[in-house]
Amino acid sequence: MGWLFNTVPSTKQQYVAQIIREYVDGPPRCLLLASSLRGNHLWVLIRNADADPIIGLFLLSSDNGCWGCKSLSEEDGPLHYDCPLGWLDRAPEPKAAYRDGHRGSGRTWRDHVRDHHEALSKRRHLRPKVGDRIALPEGVFTGFGGEYRVTCDLGRKGLLLNSYLRLNSHQLKWVEPVNESPAVSR
Repeated sequence: MGWLFNTVPSTKQQYVAQIIREYVDGPPRCLLLASSLRGNHLWVLIRNADADPIIGLFLLSSDNGCWGCKSLSEEDGPLHYDCPLGWLDRAPEPKAAYRDGHRGSGRTWRDHVRDHHEALSKRRHLRPKVGDRIALPEGVFTGFGGEYRVTCDLGRKGLLLNSYLRLNSHQLKWVEPVNESPAVSR
């Protein structure tokens, strides 16, 4: 299925409410069991009449203030894996699911969702804390390689190093912890 765009400018929250009202709660009647907005991914757990619950995804996009969506179900094997993990237990795997995964991966979409959440969990546990010393590789951070001390945690925006250098959240994957042996810090 293609993209459906609204011609009336609106906010993302207004458009999400419209999707739920028109596509999920509209005819034929579906029961919305849960919804989760993650960036531009609106995940829904719905049940049609007497059928088992299914996991659906609305990809959201904006063009000149007008929002649009593309709807996918688990059977479509969406290439997005940030679906709430607990929903996998609430909805049985469809019998017609694309079992070979995508592009010859030989894995199901549900396996990818589990792997995505496991990787997120590991990253959260490895996040440096205020006072920790870390090393930035020279090849990745040209001109800023070396050791630094974390002076402030900026939450989703990253870390502040030595009170002047901001490291964004996407750069944390290259950071290496430094042993507490005496070393010269920049």
